[in-house]
Amino acid sequence: GIVCVVLVFVAIASRVTLRLLELPTEMAYSFTICRVDALALGAGAAVALRTPSLAAWLQTRQRVLVAIAVAMFIAGGIATDGYPRTGFVNQAIGYTLLAWLATVGLVVAVLAEARGKAPAPAPLRSIGKYSYAMYVLHVPIHHQIGVPLLRRFAGVDPPTVVSVAYFVALAAASYVGAFLSYHLYERHFLGLKRFFTVARPRPA
Repeated sequence: GIVCVVLVFVAIASRVTLRLLELPTEMAYSFTICRVDALALGAGAAVALRTPSLAAWLQTRQRVLVAIAVAMFIAGGIATDGYPRTGFVNQAIGYTLLAWLATVGLVVAVLAEARGKAPAPAPLRSIGKYSYAMYVLHVPIHHQIGVPLLRRFAGVDPPTVVSVAYFVALAAASYVGAFLSYHLYERHFLGLKRFFTVARPRPA
């Protein structure tokens, strides 16, 4: 847990340092050390949910956590002027605020499903199953296919309707690519886990 907290501040410090050095904004956006806060928050949530005392504490304080996260999101939107991707304030703290909001939402969803009150719908579980490949594939799809098509048919500054339609199309293309990647490639390697069984100690 302490390591996760430290990594959050390391990510913030890394982004601020790069911006103060006037290095390209894409570095603060894409370098792993600069975005490790989101990974650390997710890992921290996993640890908390697997620790009975912490999970019980979160269970009784869900509304407070959600209220704080929403308030921080609104305040961050005002402070960053709408969370622009490469804005200085957004890269300094906005990325972490967005990651925190997503983490709280994830924790609340997991706790609800654990109680049997709100099981995750099948489409959401499907996206979660293929999410890593979607994360990997969306960038090359965007740069190699999407951007050239946008520039050819909509110009360098497409209208909002076109941008929204493009977002939906990119998400769909990423999902299809991830689906194919999983079934043609990934699952065959996952099947090898049966050869690496871990012996669990028997309870006393």
